[in-house]
Parts: sequence; C-alpha cells; structure tokens
Amino acid sequence: MITRRDQPENPASPTNRTLFPHAELPINRQRGTNTAISLWYVRPLVLPILIFVCAIALSAQIPDDSGPADLEGRPIVNIVPVPEEQPLLQAEFDQKIGLRIGAPLSMADVRAAIGALYATGRYHDISVEAEPMGEGVELRIVTEFNYFVSGVTIEGSVDPPSREQLRTATKLDLGGPFTEEMVEPATTNLLERLHANGFYGAQLSYHVEANPGTQEAGIYFQIRPGVRARFDGVQLSGTLTRPTETVIHTAGWRRGLFFIRLQIGRAHV
Repeated sequence: MITRRDQPENPASPTNRTLFPHAELPINRQRGTNTAISLWYVRPLVLPILIFVCAIALSAQIPDDSGPADLEGRPIVNIVPVPEEQPLLQAEFDQKIGLRIGAPLSMADVRAAIGALYATGRYHDISVEAEPMGEGVELRIVTEFNYFVSGVTIEGSVDPPSREQLRTATKLDLGGPFTEEMVEPATTNLLERLHANGFYGAQLSYHVEANPGTQEAGIYFQIRPGVRARFDGVQLSGTLTRPTETVIHTAGWRRGLFFIRLQIGRAHV
C-alpha cells in the first residue's frame, strides 16, 4: 500500500525558484476552474525574448558577402597551399609569393604572387581564394602543376607493329609537356596503327601515374589486339587481259598473308 501525504505549500522553500524574479504572475487557484495566467503581465517579458531570438536566427542566416574590396587591408592570418605538397621547397615557395602573415592584404601583392609562381614554369594554373577569419583573412593558394612525360609504356602488343613503333605513334615525346588532353589523340594514333596492321578489333585502355614531387607523368597503354585479319582470297571482275592466277601471282597475294590496308588505284590487270 502506498500512502500519500499532501505536503503543505512553503513559499520559502529553496526548490521553488522564480525564473523572472521581477515578474509577479497572479494565478487563479480555484477548485473546478482552469488555471490561467494574465497576458497583461506576460507580454512585457515575451516580446523582448522573441525579438532577441529572431535577431540571433537572422544573423545566423545572413552570409558574409565580403568581396575582394571588403577584404583588402585586413591582416593575413593564415596562408594555405593547395595541395599541401608543392614542387617548390617551402622556403622558395614563401619567397616567390611574397605574402606574409600579419601583413595587410593587397590585391596588387596577390597578382604579383601569381605572376612569380607562373614564372617558375612549374604551374599550369594558379588561383588565390580569400576567406574572412575573424578580423583578418585566410588565403588559399590553389595550384595545378605542369607535368612532363617520363615514359610511355605499351603492354599487350603483338609484333608487328613493334612496341617502339606504337610508342612513336603516340607522339608523346619523352621529357615533353603532358596534359590529359594529349591522351585522346595518342589513343587514336595507336588504333590507326593497329588497324593498318590488321588488328581491326583492337581495344585499348590507359592510365597515368603522376608524381607531384617530380612533376613526372608516366603513361601506360594496355592493348587488347584481338585476332589479326589475314588474306583469304580475291575475286576479280571486269575484263582481264591476263589469267586470274597470273594477276594474283604478280600482286604477291597469298592465303594466310597478314592483311594490311592498301590504297589501290586504277590499274590494268
């Protein structure tokens, strides 16, 4: 059995804490009637709270639209190279950009930094991003490197054509500049060379291994040549001045011979 004891109200009890000590809210405590709070006393407290909460919400939603002109003159608080690993040593990189933490941001200094990095010949693209950070600004120097061909590897070829012939067909020169846009024409050249040697069903894939530290790019081509087409006879039509066997013998065509693409013009046979 649970016995309930009604505790007498004690206004001075330490567990009864008034959230707003300067607001006396008259409460009607009559048996059989609903407890009500007078809005006349609540309104002066609620409205300031609502205004304060709305102001905080609006300030959180308004983005910082600071542009370059607004950021210029703010102190530089951080400089971040992207990617972190650069082809230049850190000391050389810092010397080239000429930007210093604590110095005021100047658009002229940023343009000079980009020009100095381009002049090294190590970069394909450079951009500088500025982001407000407190009273200062953080700079992100985003770079794309120049790469150079360190090697062209041909895998899965069938001689002829030789690997060296296929490597030459790519027109990717060792030590020359390399960009991803150069791979598509190199692939087209390889397929044309394979087709000219009878591999009409040849397929190939490639991948590039780039080393940011040395700015070298190794290009690897994987060839699936398929079956080489072979000469399987000839049919002659029209008026012949010589027997068919003589024409075939003179042309040097033999069954089983590797078939290569020939440009045959008008001839008297």
